[in-house]
Amino acid sequence: MKDYLDYNEATTWERLKYSLKSWRYIGVGKSLLIWFLAISFVPLATVSFINFLNAYQGLTIVAEKSLIASSQLRVSYIYTFFDEATDFLDVTEESPYKNELLKHLQESYDSSGLDAAA
Repeated sequence: MKDYLDYNEATTWERLKYSLKSWRYIGVGKSLLIWFLAISFVPLATVSFINFLNAYQGLTIVAEKSLIASSQLRVSYIYTFFDEATDFLDVTEESPYKNELLKHLQESYDSSGLDAAA
């Protein structure tokens, strides 16, 4: 059995097993670096998660307010349209020329000889 690993002849499992065994002998500097990175990951993840929650909540509130405002505006436009249509019908109903116009249209239609289905 060899004391070393020949990477050209070794299988993937042997390479992985050798790499895991070699982690025990990494030295003080690399060990401190790995522990520093591992310990600093916890506050980083915590701050990132809190920031995500705040941003999500803020954007949700803004989207909800925007949706409510636009829907209220559309309802206002619809009410205005029907109010103006009602006002227009009231004005045309009170017009003295309405009956004359309708009589003229009926006479013109009767004299044209057109069929209503056409």
